[in-house]
Parts: sequence; structure tokens; C-alpha cells
Amino acid sequence: RLAGGITVYYGTAAKPDSLESKTVSWIWGDEVRYWPVEAFEKLLARGRSKKGRFRRNIFTTTPSMNWVHDEFCTGKPGRAIVHASTLDNIDNLDPQYIENLRASYSAELFEQYVMGHFIHLSGGVFDSFNRLEHLQRDLYDPRHPVDCCIDFGKNSPAVIFFQHFKYCDRHHCSDCVHVIDELLPDQMHTTILIPHIKQYIAKKRWTLGRVFCDPAGRGREQVTGMTSLHVIKRGLARNPKYTYDPTRTYVPNGIELINARLKSASGQSFLFFEEKLAEDRGRGIINSLTKSVYPTNKEGRITGDHPVKESFYEHIRDCLRYALINLMAPPSAKYT
Repeated sequence: RLAGGITVYYGTAAKPDSLESKTVSWIWGDEVRYWPVEAFEKLLARGRSKKGRFRRNIFTTTPSMNWVHDEFCTGKPGRAIVHASTLDNIDNLDPQYIENLRASYSAELFEQYVMGHFIHLSGGVFDSFNRLEHLQRDLYDPRHPVDCCIDFGKNSPAVIFFQHFKYCDRHHCSDCVHVIDELLPDQMHTTILIPHIKQYIAKKRWTLGRVFCDPAGRGREQVTGMTSLHVIKRGLARNPKYTYDPTRTYVPNGIELINARLKSASGQSFLFFEEKLAEDRGRGIINSLTKSVYPTNKEGRITGDHPVKESFYEHIRDCLRYALINLMAPPSAKYT
């Protein structure tokens, strides 16, 4: 409660029903691009008090081509946009800050995050991918361990094997990732998948490094009653790393991270794939990069910022996403 008898209520958009039952004069919602539209709709209905003067609803966010765009950029009455760019605050920022963002973000993400623009996506999810540039031979370096990332699923599990270099002598860049192999078995429980991974690594004579996974690994296996995380720890002798941080698990952020590693706004690439992976004609990572698309309406307009959800390309795409969101920042959770 503030001076003058003003009461401030706090709520969470993660639980839209919790926003009901209050009558208020002013509303401020932050980072609404992460909100379900139901939370926005329920909150609007709460701004009905007659006590407040100049009643306003204010929402702050980084632009996103989801319901936020439809709500504020399509001419609906009573809506106004106040546009602000990070460059407006340039006098208070470290001189290298913007250049660091330019080197880390894709061109689209730079326009969205730094310039504050709504970006109309193209139909392809990974338009930054270039076969001539990103497919290369002999990426494996025997001096370094091989990390892996696992996306669980009885019907279509997926595994990618990669090496992460703090500095890459071959490509002359920091935080470079070489995806060197993949496993795409069908109809395989985690209890069978993990020994399969172990045998594959031994066959390749790799040294296993870190193991990353889908946070859904906390779920218990129907066959054994154990969690997938426990199966990994017991079978691979590694504590699997994963994150629940909502800003990193948010799918559009992960997709943009992949695109930024493929080609940053400054033109640098940090993500490369073994050439032989392009030989796969099924649900492998290269097919996923070239064939993943955004949903469109009859006129061909992009209608969302999440790729079309279908199991054929989704699992290996998620593998790469989980790997990068854990590599590019310290994991917020790990299994012990």
C-alpha cells in the first residue's frame, strides 16, 4: 500500500485465472510477448474502477510477431505504440555493448531486440543456413571431448553430437559449435536409447563430455518407473544439464539463438555441421534446418513466431535448441 491509500496488486501471467476478481484503475504488464493471450484478455477486464483519474493500461515488451502484433499493430481502437530503441540510451551504455550485441544476434533479432521493431518473418525458419558455408568436412577434433544433447520420445527420439570451442582456430571465432553426428532411432525407450548412445560413442572412440537434454527428462519412464535423468546418469556416468529458465526455453528465443549462431548481424558464423549429415533424407538436422517453416494463412502471411509443430523435424531441431540455450549461458538446473 502506497501513500495516499493507493493499493498495488501483483500477479503472474503464468496463471491467467489468478488475475481475475480485482477491480483496478491502472494496469502495467511487462514482457507481454511471453504471456498467453488469455492473461492479457483477463487483465483488460480488470481495469474498470471509476476511482482513478486518467485510467490507463500500459504494456511493455520487446516486439514479437504473435498476438502482441495482432493486438497493437492492426488498427484496433484505443491502442497506441510508443517506440523506443536501445540506441536511444547509447550515452549510458558501454561503448562496446552495441557491437557485442551485433556480433551475437542475428540481423532479425538485432532489429527486434535492439531497434525495437516488429519483424515480419519469412516462411523459412532458418533462412540464415547456407549449405556452402555451414556444411564442412572433418570438423571433429580428437583433442576435444564430444558433447551430446538428447530429446526424449518413445516414437522419435533424437540425439546430436557436437564439440564446443571457447575459441575455434579453424573459424577464428569464440564459442564455436561443430555438430559432427546424430542418432535418430525409431520406437526406442530411454532405457534402450542410453546404452545405444554409449555403444555408439565407444564405436567412434570419442571421449564423452557434457550431456544436455530436454527438461521433460524429469518425467518417469513407463517401463522402469525411473526418470530419464536417472537413466542418463546411470548409463552415461554424467549429470545431465538442462534449464527451466522461461526466457531461454521460450521457443522463439531458441530459434533466434540458432539463427544468430548461423549468421550474426555482423556477418560472423559460429555454427557448422559435418558435411555427411546432409546425406540424410529423413528427419536429420540438415533437413530440419532447410524444411522447418512458420505457420501461414491462406494469403501466405506468417501467423505465428513458433515453427510448425510436427514430430518429423521437431525432435532434432529441439536437440540443437536445447544444446545452444545451455551452452550460451550457465544452465539454471542440473540433475544430481
